[in-house]
Amino acid sequence: MPLAIVTGANTGLGFETAVALASKGFEVLITSRSTLKGNAAVSRITDANPIAKVSMMELDLASMESINKFVSAYRANYGA
Repeated sequence: MPLAIVTGANTGLGFETAVALASKGFEVLITSRSTLKGNAAVSRITDANPIAKVSMMELDLASMESINKFVSAYRANYGA
């Protein structure tokens, strides 16, 4: 199953992109600055499509610290 990373996917275009990719069979990793909002988006996607494989990681692209944490967590969960 191919993996798609969608940034800013808790609302708007990012959310709709994540929904579309999940419906096409992609494993979707959504990112959001807010863990609460990101997890809510995951729930909305999986409620509508129970077989979708969707996860969330916190990421603020305006913060190098956040980017570095994301990269470390991504590598730990998905490999290099």
